[in-house]
Amino acid sequence: MPDPSTGSDTPRQVVLLIDEDPKAARLVRLSLHGPTCNVLTATRHLEGLRLATRQKPQLILMESRFKGMDGFVLASKLLQAPETQGSAVAFLTEDGALVSRIRGIQLGAVEYLQKPIDGRQLASRISALFAKLARGRPAPPQGPGAEELAEQVQQIEQGAQSGTLSLQRGSQAARVLFAQGAVQEAECGPLRGEEALNEIASRGDWTLSFSEATVDA
Repeated sequence: MPDPSTGSDTPRQVVLLIDEDPKAARLVRLSLHGPTCNVLTATRHLEGLRLATRQKPQLILMESRFKGMDGFVLASKLLQAPETQGSAVAFLTEDGALVSRIRGIQLGAVEYLQKPIDGRQLASRISALFAKLARGRPAPPQGPGAEELAEQVQQIEQGAQSGTLSLQRGSQAARVLFAQGAVQEAECGPLRGEEALNEIASRGDWTLSFSEATVDA
């Protein structure tokens, strides 16, 4: 049956944004809302839970930081609740720590986007994400390899270390360059930047080595 809002046989994708920042709501609405996508917004985490349960969106886009609620705990609830298990969860967040990105993807998030992001880039990334989800949702990385990656990155970031984290799995290689605990560059095959970091975080079978940068006296 055609969708009455579009006249098309393909219904609009429903995206729910859970974010306390009204600027984020404006950005997501302006970037995504249209003939193929219906955007719903919630400015409180409890409101977001209720909307997700009622509307069952295809994608829940959310911050990782809320007043009185850890966003990763909220994401875990959304992914585990029977009413929302069909919804994919992705982060759109100010939290740029690589260990947070790894934590989110290991929970089961299908994307991790860092603010600020412009509308055109957001639309492109979400469009690519829906195409990816149409081919099947990837399983979150688990096991000792995933834990080792999170622990190694947390150690680098908390210790404000500088150097290169090299990763290898079979013939695939990746690397992340850190300066005082902050990511400066990342590459994983042909991918660069955030896309490379997401690919690295989505694997739990890397062999890791960290070469700390030497500091001249």
